[in-house]
Amino acid sequence: MSQEEEADISVNAAVLAAALGLPPAEVMRRIRGRRITAVHEHGVGEDLGRERLIFYAGNRCVQLLIGENGQVLECRVSQGHRRSPSVRGTHSLAERAEPAAAASQGRDEPQRE
Repeated sequence: MSQEEEADISVNAAVLAAALGLPPAEVMRRIRGRRITAVHEHGVGEDLGRERLIFYAGNRCVQLLIGENGQVLECRVSQGHRRSPSVRGTHSLAERAEPAAAASQGRDEPQRE
């Protein structure tokens, strides 16, 4: 997944509300108040045509995988996640995976050759 392209994607507040266990009006209030933030990832390679929207609300994370026709292919909700202040906008899955792999090997930063 990559961030190079800009696309308009809208998600019905009811979808996000159901995943978070909140009324849609509360979801919209929290989005406007920046208490719910999002990251948008664009599919590349075998994921071309797919988009991933990741919403952060407190310690909860909702990941929506969106297909080419705009349908929600997958919705995952997890707890214990906080969006890092250094994470902004959208990026590729590979960029997100490298720091995690480096940390698991006892390194702070991924090594590049």
